Amino acid sequence: MLRLSVFAYLITLLIKPVTAQADIPSPAELVKNEPVEVIEVTGYRPIGFYRQLMSDAEESYYDSYNKLTDVDDFRIDCKRQQRTFSRVTQRRCEARFVDRVTAWRNEIALESTSSRGGLRSLPTRLELDQVLSQIRQKQIADAYNLLLASKELREAFAQLIHARQAYQTRKEAEFGAQWVENIDTDALVPELKRDRPSGR
Repeated sequence: MLRLSVFAYLITLLIKPVTAQADIPSPAELVKNEPVEVIEVTGYRPIGFYRQLMSDAEESYYDSYNKLTDVDDFRIDCKRQQRTFSRVTQRRCEARFVDRVTAWRNEIALESTSSRGGLRSLPTRLELDQVLSQIRQKQIADAYNLLLASKELREAFAQLIHARQAYQTRKEAEFGAQWVENIDTDALVPELKRDRPSGR
């Protein structure tokens, strides 16, 4: 009797799916009868994504600029450096003349402290800033002239500005307006204003 009930149970399990399939509506019938549920997913990219875009755009612009400029001191190198009294590194992009002027100041400082160098006055921070400012003005004039002359450099510069603006917009959304730097592209290169499409 027990064998018969187990056998009957197994038969009902096998027969039931066959009969149940007749009751299942087709996918086309389901679509006609029920409204489609819409699920909206909103996502955002992390701020690191925009920072990387900005770094890539800077590298592209600096590479293009370095190829075009004739003055070696104006070429810009990007490297990771440790902060003072820290193991944390940061990416710094500086013109080569900054390293040259800093090395000049350090050389004077070393000579003034050595016994053979005698007393020699160090340039003050103001004098050093004046020298850097004069060279920087020449570099800006060089970059401006190269921007006017080279379409490739203008495109790389426009990508850099757009990447910086996207980063600043995302930074403002994440941290608030007090952390955002204002980027005045028209003051940097007024000639790009006419090349830029309206609405941006």
